[in-house]
Amino acid sequence: GSEGSEHVQCEREKIYMQPESVQVYLKTMVGVVAPLVELAICGLTYEFPIKPGSQVLAEICKKQAEVHAARQHDEAQVEVLGCQTVSAAQKAPSPKQNLGMNNAALIGRVVSAE
Repeated sequence: GSEGSEHVQCEREKIYMQPESVQVYLKTMVGVVAPLVELAICGLTYEFPIKPGSQVLAEICKKQAEVHAARQHDEAQVEVLGCQTVSAAQKAPSPKQNLGMNNAALIGRVVSAE
C-alpha cells in the first residue's frame, strides 16, 4: 500500500538528506578504516609470539603448572590443620584495614592501634 511506500520514502530522505560530511565520514570508515584495522589485526595475530609449540607457550604452561601445584599444596595444608582457631593478632589485616592505614599515612595523621 501507500503506507509502505511512504515509509520507504521517509527512510530514503533520512539517509540522503544528511550533510555531505556524514556521507564522506561513513564511506571512509566503512571503505578504508575498517579494512585497514582488520588487516592490522590479521598481521598482529600472525606475528603474536604465543603459538602452539612455541617456547613462550611452554614457559607459560610450566609457570601455570607450578602455581597450580603450589596452590594445591597450600590447600592440602589447610585441610591438615583443620579448624584451628586463629586469634585476631595472628590474622593479616583486611584490605579495608590496610586502606585505612594507608590513607592516614597519606594525609599525615597518626593512627592508633585498636
